[in-house]
Amino acid sequence: MSAEIADNLGHGAEVTGTNETPEPLLRLEGIDTYYGQMHILQNVNLQVAEGEFVCLLGGNASGKSTTLKTILGIVPPRSGSVVLAGEDVTRMATIAKLKAGRLVREVADTAVQYHGGMGYVEENWTARFYRDARLWSIGGGADEVMLRTIARMNGMIGD
Repeated sequence: MSAEIADNLGHGAEVTGTNETPEPLLRLEGIDTYYGQMHILQNVNLQVAEGEFVCLLGGNASGKSTTLKTILGIVPPRSGSVVLAGEDVTRMATIAKLKAGRLVREVADTAVQYHGGMGYVEENWTARFYRDARLWSIGGGADEVMLRTIARMNGMIGD
């Protein structure tokens, strides 16, 4: 619609004359996500503009939940990227999970030091917190998984 027509209709709209498409708010580019050796998402590409509503439809085990978990950073993709508002958040989410796990251990270490050190520790909340924090990150292998994912994103190791 031209500026003259817009003024005649009383809309007062300004027409710039450009046909540029705005940058999408969320963009998935070539996402490949695995659970162990099972290749769940294969080369997923998706764009969502600001204000747009999107619905993922599919049968059981078609990858809907895995797509959302990949967008949220719960399950890191083995390749590809999630871009939110122009920033690649895939790497940031992985680093944040690694740092959060390490911070929990640091807080647990400090709490134990305040409550008697690493000598004899009674069974109390700090001892349980310390034990659980170690099990969450080391026992579950979370540190190794996050470090491997970051190394893969940086091209230091292959699949």
